[in-house]
Amino acid sequence: MPLGTTKKVLIKPLLLVAILIYAIFTYLHTTEFSYAKDKASLVIENQIDAHNVKNLFFKYNDTFVYIAKLDPIAKEIFDITIFKVEGYQVRYTIKTPLAIFNGQEWDAQDAIVKTHQYHQGDLVKYTVEHKAHIKTLEGYKPKIIESLYEGKSLNIIDAYYTWKLLSQQGLSSDKIRAAFL
Repeated sequence: MPLGTTKKVLIKPLLLVAILIYAIFTYLHTTEFSYAKDKASLVIENQIDAHNVKNLFFKYNDTFVYIAKLDPIAKEIFDITIFKVEGYQVRYTIKTPLAIFNGQEWDAQDAIVKTHQYHQGDLVKYTVEHKAHIKTLEGYKPKIIESLYEGKSLNIIDAYYTWKLLSQQGLSSDKIRAAFL
């Protein structure tokens, strides 16, 4: 080796710089930096109201959920319907005009709960009940819902919580795991 240096001495500064840069970018992907590409494309395309996600349908525990409109910025869902199906029968439906995210779950306000009663497989009657508040969709953060159904970016922390949530629900997490690669 010329100049009396070893390979280790020459590679050490390069390796340290590479590790530092990798650590900085990993940290940045735990912040809003991860969403910069999505936000930039909205600005370039001059899209107004582009953050709203419409007509979503997905499984939540043993129920199905339909969301007419999600505003992930305001953390609000407009016109949400949750229904439970067993076999070929709808057991109950919950319909609410507004649900607000409180940090952990959604607070459905002014909910109407219709419980269906069956006799020998036929719907006999249903009861209607009004509830001021119902807690639902625990763990489904607005960014998670938006990302899953609109293909938006996720930061590392949100991706981890999404993977964990999908695993708990028994749903495929292939899309989220691919984001880590």
